[in-house]
Amino acid sequence: MALLGYRSTPTVQAVLPLLEKNKIPLVAPFSGSQSLYKPMHPYVFNLRASYQEEAAKMVESVALMQIKNIAILYQDDAFGKDGLAGFEQHLGARNLKAAVIAKYDRKDLNVDAAVATILAANPAAVLMACTPSACADFIKKVKTAGRLPQFMMLSNVNSEEFFTSLGKLGRGVGVIQVMPAPRNIGVPVVREFQHALKAASNPPPVTSAVLEGFIAAKLLTEGIRRSGANLSSQRLVSALESMSDYDLGGITLQYGSTQHNGSNFVELSIIDQNGKMMR
Repeated sequence: MALLGYRSTPTVQAVLPLLEKNKIPLVAPFSGSQSLYKPMHPYVFNLRASYQEEAAKMVESVALMQIKNIAILYQDDAFGKDGLAGFEQHLGARNLKAAVIAKYDRKDLNVDAAVATILAANPAAVLMACTPSACADFIKKVKTAGRLPQFMMLSNVNSEEFFTSLGKLGRGVGVIQVMPAPRNIGVPVVREFQHALKAASNPPPVTSAVLEGFIAAKLLTEGIRRSGANLSSQRLVSALESMSDYDLGGITLQYGSTQHNGSNFVELSIIDQNGKMMR
């Protein structure tokens, strides 16, 4: 009937041909890869904003801080190159250019060469498209070397393990968010999320990633409800496309027959001294 929430760009890209072949929708993949957004895939329903939109917010933030000496770190694969393209595009739109660009190999996650390259440029900010472990390793090594640039990274790093791994070295690191703050009960869907966690016998940690999964499940459930009694994959596609200007509890979704990108919510958060996110 449907697939829900596949994670990571390479995994999602691998399944794309199967979706069209079998006419099965993929709902709320945990990836912002541009290949899922443009051109529109008839069987992919994105919940989150794209990495390109995240990159735009990161560049906007460094521009507001009037930072000109900027470095880029990216993972040498489809995900990292997508982030790189977004950084360069939005920097260029503001007449800015990265002073240095460094990469690392996804196969071994060794960032030593990238650390050396970026330290030599002594940037005031580093825009990062990397996996959580590589991002954490890079930040630790740069800070241990005595440098304190403003680190900013895409939303894919959002996890309790990532914040814990940084420890006190995480303070001041910027992370993009594509969902409301998971403790902000002023948002109806977050309040519902908190109630669900309290009712669970073994609740997961309160993180943006867990909240995103909760909202994705609500989206799929509403699509199934709208499909009616004779549920099928094609009826589910039509039902999801009917959710134009649909309020999911403080998050407005904009689906349609020519629009499969649900939300463009993006904001920057900062890790505080206790490893928690501040917005």
